[in-house]
Amino acid sequence: MAKNAAQRLLDTADFRQARLARRGVRCRTCRLMRLVARFWLGLEVEGEYERLVTESDVPAHSRILARQIYGQLLMSRRLAGAHQQLEAAFVEASDLYAPGDYFLILRRNASLLHLPLSEQPHPPLGLRQLLTTAAVTAEFQRSARSSRTFLFDGSDTFG
Repeated sequence: MAKNAAQRLLDTADFRQARLARRGVRCRTCRLMRLVARFWLGLEVEGEYERLVTESDVPAHSRILARQIYGQLLMSRRLAGAHQQLEAAFVEASDLYAPGDYFLILRRNASLLHLPLSEQPHPPLGLRQLLTTAAVTAEFQRSARSSRTFLFDGSDTFG
């Protein structure tokens, strides 16, 4: 997400939250919007994320969604911790998926496991690019295993 779009998202979340607070209503998505916007603005998000998944007054669906979104954000930049977040969200939401969606997410997460993650952010990639990169990485890993050299006895004329 471009910085100007992220700033607009943050402003929208703040405006919506303030407007709803005046009416005594909580904004269910504002905190998630802020999490996404702050991530793309390069601001600290770990504290807000931790509050979203640990506060007792946050509904279970919001907690699952926060974990999924945070995992997706980390994965888009191939940052460490992405696999764990996506897997935790998948496990928590497994009863909520339609059967087709369940297997789609299961295969997608399994494919993304081939991506190496690091502490340093990489340029962001979309899901299609991440899955393509993961498929290429998986193929390299398979071919590296199959191209092992085997020791053999040169004097053995039969084998």
